[in-house]
Amino acid sequence: MIALLAAAPAPSPSPTPQFDAAAVSPGIVGFLATFAVVLAALVLFQLMTRSLRRTARNARAAGLEVVEPPRVGGRVQLPVRAPEPTAPGVLDGGSPYETPSSDDPRRSADTSDPDS
Repeated sequence: MIALLAAAPAPSPSPTPQFDAAAVSPGIVGFLATFAVVLAALVLFQLMTRSLRRTARNARAAGLEVVEPPRVGGRVQLPVRAPEPTAPGVLDGGSPYETPSSDDPRRSADTSDPDS
């Protein structure tokens, strides 16, 4: 019996299936789904713009002040903010690292000079 098992050939690995791009591509269904999402987004943008304009018009009719951003050449000019420092003292020429002074209460009394 052992001789029969030893004489049996080992199974060869099965061939790997070839990559078929048509089987994994989204095809026409994927295109239609993407088109539907884009179309829905455009409709929502249009509805939002109409709603914002209607709200501003109703506010003006009610006598409320509606502040609109200044327009330059038909485009809205966004305000420019000054850069904020990432660490205290960086933009004004100081060091980003704190240097505690001698009267700093956070310094403990037992901190002494290691050279003395």
